[in-house]
Amino acid sequence: MRKLYIAFFTLLGAMVGFLTHGLLEIFYIQFILSDYETFTFGLSWRAIMFLHGSFVVMLTAGGAHVGYLEGKYWWHAIYEKGRHGFFKRIFKR
Repeated sequence: MRKLYIAFFTLLGAMVGFLTHGLLEIFYIQFILSDYETFTFGLSWRAIMFLHGSFVVMLTAGGAHVGYLEGKYWWHAIYEKGRHGFFKRIFKR
Protein backbone atom coordinates (compact mmCIF):
# COMPACT_ATOMS: atom_id res chain seq x y z
CA MET A 1 0.00 0.00 0.00
CA ARG A 2 2.87 2.39 0.85
CA LYS A 3 4.48 2.01 -2.57
CA LEU A 4 1.17 2.66 -4.33
CA TYR A 5 0.57 5.77 -2.20
CA ILE A 6 4.01 7.16 -3.01
CA ALA A 7 3.60 6.24 -6.70
CA PHE A 8 0.34 8.19 -6.90
CA PHE A 9 1.97 11.19 -5.23
CA THR A 10 4.82 10.93 -7.75
CA LEU A 11 2.32 10.85 -10.62
CA LEU A 12 0.50 13.84 -9.14
CA GLY A 13 3.77 15.75 -8.88
CA ALA A 14 4.63 14.96 -12.51
CA MET A 15 1.19 16.16 -13.62
CA VAL A 16 1.56 19.40 -11.65
CA GLY A 17 4.98 19.95 -13.22
CA PHE A 18 3.56 19.37 -16.69
CA LEU A 19 0.61 21.69 -15.97
CA THR A 20 3.05 24.36 -14.75
CA HIS A 21 4.95 24.00 -18.02
CA GLY A 22 1.74 24.44 -19.99
CA LEU A 23 0.74 27.59 -18.12
CA LEU A 24 4.20 29.11 -18.52
CA GLU A 25 4.16 28.24 -22.20
CA ILE A 26 0.81 29.96 -22.75
CA PHE A 27 2.18 33.23 -21.37
CA TYR A 28 5.51 32.92 -23.18
CA ILE A 29 3.81 32.27 -26.53
CA GLN A 30 1.82 35.47 -26.06
CA PHE A 31 5.07 37.36 -25.55
CA ILE A 32 6.66 35.75 -28.61
CA LEU A 33 3.65 36.61 -30.77
CA SER A 34 3.76 40.23 -29.66
CA ASP A 35 7.51 40.74 -30.34
CA TYR A 36 9.39 37.73 -31.71
CA GLU A 37 12.85 39.29 -31.92
CA THR A 38 12.88 40.58 -28.35
CA PHE A 39 11.49 37.55 -26.54
CA THR A 40 13.45 34.87 -28.42
CA PHE A 41 16.71 36.50 -27.28
CA GLY A 42 18.17 36.11 -30.75
CA LEU A 43 17.97 32.31 -30.65
CA SER A 44 17.17 30.22 -33.69
CA TRP A 45 13.92 28.28 -33.90
CA ARG A 46 15.87 25.04 -33.47
CA ALA A 47 17.46 26.30 -30.24
CA ILE A 48 14.07 27.44 -28.93
CA MET A 49 12.60 24.00 -29.59
CA PHE A 50 15.56 22.37 -27.82
CA LEU A 51 15.00 24.60 -24.79
CA HIS A 52 11.29 23.83 -24.90
CA GLY A 53 11.93 20.09 -24.77
CA SER A 54 14.49 20.53 -22.01
CA PHE A 55 12.08 22.55 -19.88
CA VAL A 56 9.32 19.96 -20.37
CA VAL A 57 11.62 17.22 -19.10
CA MET A 58 13.01 19.31 -16.22
CA LEU A 59 9.63 20.50 -14.95
CA THR A 60 8.00 17.09 -15.26
CA ALA A 61 10.92 15.27 -13.63
CA GLY A 62 11.20 17.96 -10.95
CA GLY A 63 7.48 17.67 -10.23
CA ALA A 64 7.79 13.89 -10.00
CA HIS A 65 10.72 14.25 -7.60
CA VAL A 66 8.84 16.69 -5.38
CA GLY A 67 5.79 14.41 -5.52
CA TYR A 68 7.92 11.45 -4.43
CA LEU A 69 9.33 13.41 -1.49
CA GLU A 70 5.86 14.65 -0.50
CA GLY A 71 4.45 11.14 -0.73
CA LYS A 72 7.14 9.83 1.60
CA TYR A 73 6.58 12.70 4.02
CA TRP A 74 2.80 12.41 4.18
CA TRP A 75 2.85 8.62 4.44
CA HIS A 76 5.13 8.93 7.44
CA ALA A 77 3.13 11.79 8.97
CA ILE A 78 -0.32 10.27 8.51
CA TYR A 79 0.10 6.51 8.70
CA GLU A 80 3.19 6.02 10.84
CA LYS A 81 2.99 8.94 13.27
CA GLY A 82 -0.80 9.17 13.25
CA ARG A 83 -1.02 12.93 12.67
CA HIS A 84 -4.31 12.75 10.78
CA GLY A 85 -6.67 13.86 13.48
CA PHE A 86 -6.92 17.61 12.87
CA PHE A 87 -10.58 17.50 11.83
CA LYS A 88 -11.32 14.71 14.31
CA ARG A 89 -10.07 16.94 17.13
CA ILE A 90 -12.21 19.84 15.93
CA PHE A 91 -15.45 17.91 15.52
CA LYS A 92 -15.12 15.77 18.66
CA ARG A 93 -15.38 18.77 20.96
